[in-house]
Amino acid sequence: MLAGRATALVGAGTQGRRLAYMAKQLSDSVKYIDQLRAASQNPSQRWGEIKTFTSDSLPEGLKDTWLVVECVPERLELKRQMITKLDELAAPETIIASNSSSYSISEIIGGLKLPHERRILSAHCYWPPETSAIELMGHANTDPAIIPLLMEQCRDHGFSPFHVKKDSMGYIYNRIWAAIKREALLTAAEGVATPAEIDAIFKDVLKTPKGPFEQMDVVGLDVVLNIEEHYAEKRKDVPPEPRQYLQQFVKDGLLGVKSGKGFYEYQSSTTYEWGWASAQLSQPLLIQPHLTPEPVSAVERQWLHTIYEGAFETIFGSWMGRHSNPFAELDRHIDEEDAVANTTSEPGASPDLARHEKDTQLNQFLDHAVQSFAARWLPLTQQHSLPGLSQADIVCRLWRRAHTDMLKVINRPSYRSMLTLLLFALTPIPVGISEEEELEGVSGQVCVHAALQQIQTLRARQKSLQFNGTRVNLTNSNRPIGASPASLATANFIIAESTAYWAALTFDTSASLTLNCRPLLSSGLFGFESEPSWRMVQTCIGIFRETTRDWSNLDVDLTDEKANQVIAAGAAWKLLVWKLTANLKESLRDGHDEAEVLRAFSSVSNAIDQFNITYRELLIACQRRIQFFNQETRLRWYELMLHYNLAILMVTDIATATLREDLLSLFSAKRVDAETWVMNCLVFGLNNKYTLRLQSEPAVSDTGIAPIQLASLTVPLIAIDPYPHHVVAAVKLMQHAIERDFGAEKISADAYNNLRCTLKQTLEQLPQVSKSVQTTRAEFETAEFPPQPLSPYTTKSVV
Repeated sequence: MLAGRATALVGAGTQGRRLAYMAKQLSDSVKYIDQLRAASQNPSQRWGEIKTFTSDSLPEGLKDTWLVVECVPERLELKRQMITKLDELAAPETIIASNSSSYSISEIIGGLKLPHERRILSAHCYWPPETSAIELMGHANTDPAIIPLLMEQCRDHGFSPFHVKKDSMGYIYNRIWAAIKREALLTAAEGVATPAEIDAIFKDVLKTPKGPFEQMDVVGLDVVLNIEEHYAEKRKDVPPEPRQYLQQFVKDGLLGVKSGKGFYEYQSSTTYEWGWASAQLSQPLLIQPHLTPEPVSAVERQWLHTIYEGAFETIFGSWMGRHSNPFAELDRHIDEEDAVANTTSEPGASPDLARHEKDTQLNQFLDHAVQSFAARWLPLTQQHSLPGLSQADIVCRLWRRAHTDMLKVINRPSYRSMLTLLLFALTPIPVGISEEEELEGVSGQVCVHAALQQIQTLRARQKSLQFNGTRVNLTNSNRPIGASPASLATANFIIAESTAYWAALTFDTSASLTLNCRPLLSSGLFGFESEPSWRMVQTCIGIFRETTRDWSNLDVDLTDEKANQVIAAGAAWKLLVWKLTANLKESLRDGHDEAEVLRAFSSVSNAIDQFNITYRELLIACQRRIQFFNQETRLRWYELMLHYNLAILMVTDIATATLREDLLSLFSAKRVDAETWVMNCLVFGLNNKYTLRLQSEPAVSDTGIAPIQLASLTVPLIAIDPYPHHVVAAVKLMQHAIERDFGAEKISADAYNNLRCTLKQTLEQLPQVSKSVQTTRAEFETAEFPPQPLSPYTTKSVV
């Protein structure tokens, strides 16, 4: 980039390290310059392409740089001294930026005699890579060519740049945030509510992952106080009470996450929501030198796609509609509309080339995510790896490659990007990946949030569509109608777009139940009933009853096609049960009043009753004929019955964790029935086989590697289950159940041993390269008798 010149970051604190990670994503050379970093004391220390320099070697660190960003502490005099020094030592063509969060660049350089002030500006970011916004603000004499250049480069490095067009203390977002933060502090200082109560109502109303006090703890209360004092100096209407309230915390050394206590308490190893450990905030970010894996062999690549299509798409495709994959089709539609716009507004441009490059990149990122997702099953193929590489090595390298891609995908909204992010969120962290590597870059939970935000962005974009008979075009009357039939077929596009949204809603609902996060696409406890998606599910159950009224008769031939229709319809209602279970969890977790808790409990209980009335008899009929169905139908039946009954066990687990014996007593019959079904599903998954076949007989590679098995593999259903983290949760909950029943003398020692043996066999069949599976197996093997109850979903796997 820019003739291979480096990016320099002065001040390798939290922001400096995060900026370095973003800069490294396009293989830039990155230089750290910091006085106090222990790792910087060794000038030969290298982390990939990141080199460290002490402040004494500043001239050497600035050599051959195109951009230098100061990230020193938020003190005006220190920043003025640093900008002066940088302007003196950096080459005249090097751009100099300040990352100050509250001081404008005009304030910083005001009164300074700077020979090259035209190359100086502000470049303020928030919490990269999770929060990608960056604000660029010049001063009166900033070279006007610099802003467009940095806007372009920021986009290439995964940022979302915003140009602050006038001098503004606090830029854009911080001006808005300052008012929220100040009123939150004032509300607490006046004793109206506690910080925890303010955060709770803030998150409940605005559906944000953090409240203002939680965010201030992450930033650091000393930093927040410095910023507030700066605002007070410049604005006479700023009340003193918020600063006085903060001063007491800072005086007592309560600075937030970095000190272990602020408005909340934190353990030394606490990781807050974005997955960056507080202990890591004072350490240099380590960039691995081998982020790009060696290519897998042709046979292994073919197997990875076969596994993905045979396992994941068999289930997820059924949930979305028969053989439905609308993501690429939707992207092509949007590209065609963009092509029309480019044709009319930029006659001399070549949109086809740019669109082709974008299309190629999106396909590559999706392909990398597919390979990383499927890599955990690579050992099943019994393939030899490339020379010098074990299969474990390949799994780690594929994960690293996809992990790196996420920073590029996260800010390129498209339907393929959405699927790429969700697939990576489903990909477990393999054994061999260090905690440092996990913390670098984007976590699985952030990928889920980013994917859901992308679907919202894409849906908002399509709201400008107007309908004209069987055709669709944009409301802009100056834009001609696209020539491609794909861009004109109203029904096909709208159905596909709705399918993509349903896919995102599936992930959103699952994540809100199995992770400690709130839904983004749907309301929580309040308001979800009126949302079209859930109303549609409730409407469809009536349509299904009419359609299948006579299917329970003994003389009806229950074919594969009819069985799949039952399974697909049941899966939609199963998702509603998961949604209602998540609402119950929210009501108990957030301390809602008893009437709301009972309403949430009644809703999920009634939904389970409706499932049993509508689908259960037909699903049992499918079970009776299950051996006559094809393997895909068997896998779908197994997956639905496991996930549906797992939701019931999670209701029980939620009630147990919150000591609601009254709810448990009302739910006991459903719990016993679900435990029976879950155990039977695990036995079914162990005893029934699934065969995967390569589409064509692969040739032996030129390396002379002779694969042991080339064309096919046959394994138990559980071994190929595309949601093994749900199987792990089922094993944990069933382990607790059999220990409870054995302790209460409801089952014999022989039955207990048989059941435990089934759970052990289940864990042995799951992909062993996953950290979560290995951890659960270790806990299972070393558990005392009777072991302590295990809680599901305690690993880092993301649904």
